[in-house]
Formats: sequence, C-alpha cells, structure tokens
Amino acid sequence: TSSPARVPVFFTVYQRNASGTWSYLTQSPTFASASGWTQASWQTQIPSGVTAISFGLTIAANGTLSTSDYSMVDIGSGPPPPAPVGQNALVNPLLQTPDGSGANPYCWAQSGFGTNTPTWSWSPTGGQTGGQETITMTSWTDGDAKLTQPFDSGNCAPTVVSGDKYSISLYYKSTVPV
Repeated sequence: TSSPARVPVFFTVYQRNASGTWSYLTQSPTFASASGWTQASWQTQIPSGVTAISFGLTIAANGTLSTSDYSMVDIGSGPPPPAPVGQNALVNPLLQTPDGSGANPYCWAQSGFGTNTPTWSWSPTGGQTGGQETITMTSWTDGDAKLTQPFDSGNCAPTVVSGDKYSISLYYKSTVPV
C-alpha cells in the first residue's frame, strides 16, 4: 500500500487597488496536513496603494481541506506585538450565517483556477467553534481551490491600511499539507 502524496496547502492573498481592480498579491509558506482542528496563522504586509485584501487557505492537489474560524487583525506597521490585540476585520468569520442559497456562508466565495474538480460542502456547525467549509479535491491536474472573501467593493472584502501588517489565521483539518 502506498501512502498519499504530500502536497502543499497555503494561504493565498489577493489585493484590490484604489481603482477597484483585484489581483494576486502573495502566498504563505506551506502548512502540514492535520487530522484534528489546527490553527494556521501568518502575517503579511500590505504594500502602498492596496485598499482591500481577500485571502483563503489553498488546496492544490487531490485531498480534503476543511476550514473554520477565520480571522484578520491589523497589527500596525511596526514589529508585531507578542499577543496581537485587535478586532477581527472579517464579516461572518465563523462561517455560521448563510448567504441565502443555503450552499455557502455569507460574505465568502468558492474560488480557484486550473484543471481540477473540487466539491464544496458548507455547514453552519461542525467547525472549531462555528461553521465549516470543506473542499474535496479530485481529478487534480493543476491549479487550486480555496474559500475567500468575495472580490467586491467593500461590503465583504475587508479594507486595509497600506504599510500595516495583518495577522491572518483560521483553523483547518486536511488530508494533505496546506
């Protein structure tokens, strides 16, 4: 019996500029697979001219990824404090409020690209302390899938301060590294 291939799972961050155009910004180092709820946390600095960001934990191979309890906190422009204190900038961070379709949490979007077949499943319960979104990736050739804030004009995508650092985190379980 062979063991499943280990593939990376990581944060992907997108940016919105002052004219409202969205584009890729950066990605984090990878995180290990986890059979129980595990917190993934990473800090990213916002370049000049960026007005909003959207992020998600990315699965880029066959496997399963469940996410819950998202957070994004502005920790200012200096070195991060030992225990960041701030307010979560995300709408519906616990993934508990439905979007009206019953298939997705409010202010969250199923996203990704490439040649692959993700199956999405949302529940308002079952996460670390709230709801959860599960992506099961099958028939992966290339690309990825992730749950992100919609690329909108400010209703759901959190606005940011250029030059500040943001701590983004969530809880996840996965059969592959993320």
